[in-house]
Amino acid sequence: MAGGADIAALPLEILFAPLTQLKLRKIRFIDDNRNHAIDGGESSKIIFEIMNEGRNPVYDVVPIVETVGKVKHIGISPTVMIEEILPGEGIRYTATVYAGSKLKDGEVTFRVAVSDENGVICDSQEFTLPTQRAE
Repeated sequence: MAGGADIAALPLEILFAPLTQLKLRKIRFIDDNRNHAIDGGESSKIIFEIMNEGRNPVYDVVPIVETVGKVKHIGISPTVMIEEILPGEGIRYTATVYAGSKLKDGEVTFRVAVSDENGVICDSQEFTLPTQRAE
């Protein structure tokens, strides 16, 4: 092969290694009144770490925080793309969750995920929280 690398000469761990090793860690929910529920009219936060456990820098990382299923009266702050995460390093990401005053008693499931520069989901976790109407 003129001008190209010989793939047969590459070690197997390089040939078959995942393109990214992005992992979610330390997912936390913090609400203003600390009752571990989303109350109508309340602002709260979902905080988590995204770690690059691979050997190469990862670019254009997209943290994802979304609700699962049909949910009314809950908003989530817009996503901010992370330009670069170096190998062995990580970032802490915070999404703000806004509950409208018309929120009803029930529960909501959130999905926290991270995608790489190709839009591939590298890690994802879901959790459910109670919702309470405003008093």
